[in-house]
Amino acid sequence: MLKYLVFVLAVLACTLASPTTIYPCPSTGLERLPHSTSCRHFVQCISGVAVIRECAPGFYFSVEYHECKSPYLAECDIEDHICPLFNDPANLVYLPDSERCDLYHLCFDGEPVQFECYDGLHWDPVNHQCTYPSLANCQNVNVTCPSYGISIIPHPFLCNRFFHCVEGERFPDICPGNLVFDADRWRCHVPDESRCIYWDEPETTAAPTPIPNNQIDSKDQKIPK
Repeated sequence: MLKYLVFVLAVLACTLASPTTIYPCPSTGLERLPHSTSCRHFVQCISGVAVIRECAPGFYFSVEYHECKSPYLAECDIEDHICPLFNDPANLVYLPDSERCDLYHLCFDGEPVQFECYDGLHWDPVNHQCTYPSLANCQNVNVTCPSYGISIIPHPFLCNRFFHCVEGERFPDICPGNLVFDADRWRCHVPDESRCIYWDEPETTAAPTPIPNNQIDSKDQKIPK
C-alpha cells in the first residue's frame, strides 16, 4: 500500500510540474509519445496520465522505435518545427504574417492557422493582439526564403527580429526579452556580445544568406510563446 501511494504521488508530482500541453494519451495501458517541443524528452502515458521523461545524455527520442536512440537513428526534427507538435492552451504560440500587417497565425495541432484583424487594425507581435497600426509597429520587409528545407534569416534592419523559413514560406519571429539576433551565432543572444545585420536599403528585394537547418543550434533558439 505504501509503495502504491508513493507511486501515485510521484506520478501526480510529475504531472503537475509538467506544462499544460495536451498529449493524446490513451485512457488505458502504456504508450510513449514524442515531446511537443524537445527531442531530448518523451511522454510516458500511464492509463491516460502523461508523464514527461528525459532521455539519457546524448540520446534523442525516436518516434519510429518509441525509445531513446542516438541522434542519427532517432532522426528527430521536432525542435526545428515552427509550431509545437501538440497544443498547449496555457502557452499559445502566435506568429505574425510575413506579408500583411493585418494577418497573424495561431499554432494548432502543429500547424499555423491564419486569422485576420478587422477594421483596419494591425497585429501586434509583442502583445499578441490586434491594435491600432501606430501601436502595432508592423514593418513588412521583402526577403526571400529558399524554396525547400528549413532555415533562419535575420531581419534586415531590426536587431531583435528574424525569420523562420519552412519549405519556401517565411514566418517572422522576435527574440525574447532584451536579446537580439546575433549574425555570428545565428541565434538570439545578449546585445553586448552580438552582431546585428543592418542594410542601407531595407526595401531591396535581395535576401541575406539563410543558415541551413543542420547548422541551427535548436537548443539555444527561441520557441515562440
